[in-house]
Amino acid sequence: MNIQLKNDYIILKALKDEDITTQSGLIIPKETQNEDQVAKGKVLENGNEYKKNDILLFHKIVPIDVELKIEGKLTKVWFIKEKDIIAVI
Repeated sequence: MNIQLKNDYIILKALKDEDITTQSGLIIPKETQNEDQVAKGKVLENGNEYKKNDILLFHKIVPIDVELKIEGKLTKVWFIKEKDIIAVI
C-alpha cells in the first residue's frame, strides 16, 4: 500500500467485535463495549507513535470509514487521529 498519511492520521484495518484483553490482562467483554463509541483496529502503516500490526482501541465516533483494495480485495479501513486512541491492546 502506498499511502502518505498526514496530520497525525493513522490507518487501521477494522477488526471484528470480540472480547478485548489489554496488555496488563484486563478483559473488556464485547457485551459491555458500546459499539457506537469504542472500536478496535489493526495499524496498517507506521505512524509517529504506533507501529504496523499494533492493535488499538479508539473512539469510534471519530474515524473516517473507507473501503480500499488491499492485497487484491476490498477491505474496510478507518483513518483516525492519534489523539483519538484510547489504548494499545
